[in-house]
Amino acid sequence: MNSMMRRNLRSVTRPNPSSKAPSDKNYLRELILKVIRNYGSDSDPDAVLPELLLNIRLLINKGLNAQVGKLIEKAMRIAGEREQYNEMLVINDLLLKFYRMSPAEAPYNAWQIEQMDKDILDRITLTRQALYLRTHMAEIEARAQWRNREREARDIMGVATGMTENPNLPRKQNFTF
Repeated sequence: MNSMMRRNLRSVTRPNPSSKAPSDKNYLRELILKVIRNYGSDSDPDAVLPELLLNIRLLINKGLNAQVGKLIEKAMRIAGEREQYNEMLVINDLLLKFYRMSPAEAPYNAWQIEQMDKDILDRITLTRQALYLRTHMAEIEARAQWRNREREARDIMGVATGMTENPNLPRKQNFTF
């Protein structure tokens, strides 16, 4: 009995280092990824906006309202410059949440936020219409190119058989050897 108690005491006083290794490895891997992500985020313009959105959410959820207005305006400016309308809608939702929490500190009132939403949705609609028109024009151009190729193929076949539709192309020559 005495030896059993000693073994139990040893296991309590000297923990097995390999038992904590997987959790430590996961913690270190997550920490390394976070450092790598933060190291290059300032130089990558695609990483700036998501980082700003995370910071805004964090500040709103913690109730730290002093910097939220400035960050929202900065995020909206960046999203507008890059024409990222879906992100602008997300920013507007955060702005509305911020306004509901502290209307006095919000940079915009509810009416302005609603007008911004309408403006963003109009831009999205116009962008989708422009994309549809560009796709439609590309289809028309592809069809026209296909028709031109068909005419060229018919003309080539006509030259080979001696029956051309195009008067400018030469007729089949009779060669004698």
